[in-house]
Amino acid sequence: MNNFKNEKYAWLYDLLFILVLLMAGYLRFGGVGWGEGYHQHPDELFLSGVLGSLRAQTCETPLTPVDACPEDQKRWMGIGEYFDTDNSTLNPYNSGYSFFVYGTFPLTITRFIAEAFGADDLETLKFLSREMSALADLFTIFILYLMVSGLYGRRIGLFAAAFSSLAVMQIQQSHFFTTDLFTNMFMFLALGIVMLIVEYREKSGERDAVEYKPEVEEEESEGLMLVKHIASETHVRCRNSSQRAQVPMGWEFCFIRFFCSVSGLGWRLAWRWLPRSTRQRWRLCCRALF
Repeated sequence: MNNFKNEKYAWLYDLLFILVLLMAGYLRFGGVGWGEGYHQHPDELFLSGVLGSLRAQTCETPLTPVDACPEDQKRWMGIGEYFDTDNSTLNPYNSGYSFFVYGTFPLTITRFIAEAFGADDLETLKFLSREMSALADLFTIFILYLMVSGLYGRRIGLFAAAFSSLAVMQIQQSHFFTTDLFTNMFMFLALGIVMLIVEYREKSGERDAVEYKPEVEEEESEGLMLVKHIASETHVRCRNSSQRAQVPMGWEFCFIRFFCSVSGLGWRLAWRWLPRSTRQRWRLCCRALF
């Protein structure tokens, strides 16, 4: 990440990024009370119902429900109690939602914050949940700025953060309490960790994984190899597409092969124009991920 450390006018780009982040926050936190108290989004309605049934606190008196427990006997749930899945009040399965299929991290962290600030009534809880989605997306933009700045410099990182902050889908999802933006945040966090691993390997002198192969294979990359693998798999299906009873969706696989071929061609052309250092980092990132 030398581009991130040694760069002219670094303070100016960081200042501009703060302005971009403020703009992104305005677009995401503005109008959080939309809907006039109704739940037009079905997933938000479901998650809000689950969140309202969870409790981050427990009662000192055994077998006493938290809602019936006096305030002076309430305490925060411990780690052991949280992982006691059969009795944990933060487990949706214990609150009548045995069909819950989402991850519980957004619900857990939101419930803890809601009870800590006394915002656990249903109306306030819904608005707080939307703000948590917006906060997760802001953190994603911050990670994106660090990643791109480390690879290509702060100027490109600023452009990437600005485009992400103006993305309509992210702004829209920030006004819903769903799991999408939380998932996106952890995906970018994982990519950032991969970059740190690559940087550590470069500093440690572990360059055996990035030694370039002969010129014939230099144009190849892990992404192009993946596209070729998909195309070769679909080729077998397309060859037998006349036997639709034995190979279902034969023509669909032919279309997949066509699009994979076009993608592979675009990847090959783009790969030729990438700088050698960028191709080297891409190889390291792919090997670290897969």
